Amino acid sequence: MRYFKYVSFKPTKLPKVLSIDEFKGNSGGQKYNSIVVDAENHKVIDILPSRFENDLIRYFSQFQSKTDVKYFVFDMNPHFREVAKACFPKAVVVSDRYHVIRQVYWAMERVRKNEQNKLSSGFRKYFKKSRCLLMKPMEKLSDEEADKLALMFEIAPSLADAYRLKNEFLNVIRSESAKTGKQKLIDWLAAIEVMDLPEFSDCTKAYRNWFREILNAMDVPWSNAVVSRFMRKFDSGIWQKSITGGLRRPLVTFGRSGRKGSRAAAAACLALDASRADCHSPDQQVLLDDLKVLHIHVFFAAPLGARHMAQPRADQHQG
Repeated sequence: MRYFKYVSFKPTKLPKVLSIDEFKGNSGGQKYNSIVVDAENHKVIDILPSRFENDLIRYFSQFQSKTDVKYFVFDMNPHFREVAKACFPKAVVVSDRYHVIRQVYWAMERVRKNEQNKLSSGFRKYFKKSRCLLMKPMEKLSDEEADKLALMFEIAPSLADAYRLKNEFLNVIRSESAKTGKQKLIDWLAAIEVMDLPEFSDCTKAYRNWFREILNAMDVPWSNAVVSRFMRKFDSGIWQKSITGGLRRPLVTFGRSGRKGSRAAAAACLALDASRADCHSPDQQVLLDDLKVLHIHVFFAAPLGARHMAQPRADQHQG
């Protein structure tokens, strides 16, 4: 499309608080792509067609402003950790709290499934239907829900231990600072060592491997939550880009959430917002605004399962 000669997605500098996450896509022939976000100002910086450290290190190394990055926020991804070591050695590395907490929820779920499989058919169904209660904070349980959990814990004492560990870890991660949270985390990890809960082994291993980054998360307000909000902006749509930031073409795909192409990078409207500084005339800005509206129209108007290339109407924007 001729409109895209006016759009530049290549950023010129990196923010103070840099957040990165991966998402399932198909750009650049890769199964997973990366989104780079200014977590402090809630702005998309760039969409990259790879999540691997070599590609990301090559990308971030081109910025002279990489020394301006003071905080580097990401999930517990070893690829991103290598990027932090190579490109942002002086930045404070922060583990995203959601991904940290998810580990203990997974461990508790493994306990539930193992205990559930030991029961009769009727109790297995009861445990499965009641699993959402295990996810709720204890203080938000109704009396009826608390009674249901009490029955589960009487049947499966190991599940009661797992539930208690989950709630205790939530108190740990919500510590006011790393200084107060450090000893709490050490004590929590020590408590698991004396308990017969092998389902928590992967969780404790992850927490020990990311100990410093988890503590850093207690000192700062930033997380990858802003990235998740950007992802939810669109149900689908992949924007193909080169690793140098050059836009190739927009490929808008439509499908149910969870399929390949869904939860795609919100490059369409989000990056257009970020590109306003690159416009050099009111006419060019009009084109960008028209393109933004056009993408929204195609996104919401197209039927599920259809694939469309966003094209301008023949009776609009002639010349």
